[in-house]
Amino acid sequence: MIDLHSHVLYEIDDGAKSLEESLELLKLAVDMGYTHICCTSHYQKGKYENKKYLENFLKLKQEIEKLNIPINLYCGNELFLDIDTLMSLSKKEFFTLNNTKYILIEFPKGVILNVKLNILKTLIGWGYKPIVAHVERYEELLQNFKELKELNIKIQFNLSSLEYLKENYSDLISEMDIVATDVHNLKGRSYNLKDKIENLKDIVGEEKFKDLAINNPKKILEGVEDEV
Repeated sequence: MIDLHSHVLYEIDDGAKSLEESLELLKLAVDMGYTHICCTSHYQKGKYENKKYLENFLKLKQEIEKLNIPINLYCGNELFLDIDTLMSLSKKEFFTLNNTKYILIEFPKGVILNVKLNILKTLIGWGYKPIVAHVERYEELLQNFKELKELNIKIQFNLSSLEYLKENYSDLISEMDIVATDVHNLKGRSYNLKDKIENLKDIVGEEKFKDLAINNPKKILEGVEDEV
């Protein structure tokens, strides 16, 4: 499986706090069946600005090779789209997903639907391919799902929110594009997700599960456009 949304890279944001924690998370990910992980640390102007990102990323890659942990890592960010971050995008201080046009984005609380849609249209106009992270957090987007799909916006949901979606938006799960973990740490937001994975397979079927967890994420990492 491929995880396009994780905070396993240490000492960058509110995710893994040490190299050791990153390595333990990656070992758990391998046990769950993950083979590729995008290190999408938060990017928020004035708060999380990728300091030491590449240095720590390369160190983590060296360590997994040394320890023979069978996982492939990729650069990325989860962009917090407040006004300051939006204004700084032209400076290219952030990472797209594996250097493609795809960007993983989240919205601040309180942003109304029309503003969200206008931001997404602006990003498309700038040449990006937006992926909405953890869409389950945005009730108004779920209620206007058709508008997102018409804009060809890619939709990601978290495995940890599967029960909420099943209970409230079961008809939308199979229409989404990507399932990811949003893993942060070893304590409460880890890769202990076997039950969630099996539950999702039961809900959408094996073929759709492969699209959500393998095929669509693979196309995104490869930069394939408009085929996800």
